[in-house]
Amino acid sequence: MEKLNRELQTTFLFATHDEKVIGYVRRKIWLADGKVAKDEIIDRN
Repeated sequence: MEKLNRELQTTFLFATHDEKVIGYVRRKIWLADGKVAKDEIIDRN
């Protein structure tokens, strides 16, 4: 999926609490009561 994201500029959306999956993301969006509570860009450099 990382390769597809880079090459095709495709976005994948996951709903998870799994830290293994979260370790790959470049952006985290937290929801509370169906609304965006926090939106964070992750710097992996």
